[in-house]
Amino acid sequence: MAGVFDLDIPPGQKLVLLALADCADDMGRCWPSQKKLAEKTSFVLRTVQSHLEWLTEQGFLQRKHRSNRSGYRTSDEYQINLRANSACRDEGLRANSACDQVQNLHVYIDETSIETSVLCIDKEFEELWKSFPLKKGRKEADAAYRKARKRTPFDQIKTGLQAYIVSKPDWQQWKMLSSWLNAERWTDEYAPPPKKEARQAVNREDELNKAMGIVE
Repeated sequence: MAGVFDLDIPPGQKLVLLALADCADDMGRCWPSQKKLAEKTSFVLRTVQSHLEWLTEQGFLQRKHRSNRSGYRTSDEYQINLRANSACRDEGLRANSACDQVQNLHVYIDETSIETSVLCIDKEFEELWKSFPLKKGRKEADAAYRKARKRTPFDQIKTGLQAYIVSKPDWQQWKMLSSWLNAERWTDEYAPPPKKEARQAVNREDELNKAMGIVE
C-alpha cells in the first residue's frame, strides 16, 4: 500500500486513504470504523465521510456494507484500488476543459425545480417525524433535518433513525429528534438490544414499518 503516497489526489483524501491502507491486509482489504479513521487522521467524522464518498466515487475504494448476526450494521468493508489514479487524472483534465468551455455562460435557476426539492424535503421530514416516538420540538427538529439533508442522503438518515428506535433500551430516555439530528447520530453503530428486550425491539420495528408504510 506504499503506492498511496504517489497518488495525485487532494491531501485530505490521501490522508484518509493512508489511514485505510494502514489497516489493510495484503489484498488491500480492511474494516475500520469511521470513528477509527477519524482518530487516525484527526478529522471530524463528517470530513471523513466526505472524503470516503469522494474516494469511492473516483474508484479508489469499493465499499461493502456489513451486518452482524442480529442484522445490525457494523463497519463497512473497504477494498483499496490504486489503479484508479490515472483515470482520476484524466477525469480532472476533462472537467477543467469543460469548465473553460462554459465559463462565459449564464446559469439560470429553475424555480420549479427548487419548489419540487422543498416539497420533497417536507415529505421526508414528515415521514421521520411520524415514525419518531417522542413528539416534542417539531420546529427545531425540522430545522435540524434541513441542515442535515444538505450533506447527507435521506436514506442514510432514515436507516440510522430506524436503528436507533429499534435498539434503544426501554430504560433509556428518548433523545429529542433535533438533538439526534444535530449530533449526526445516524453515523453511530448501534448495538443490538439485550436479549430480554429483543422481543420488544422486534415489536417496535414492526410498528415503525407500519408507521412508514412498509408492508412485508
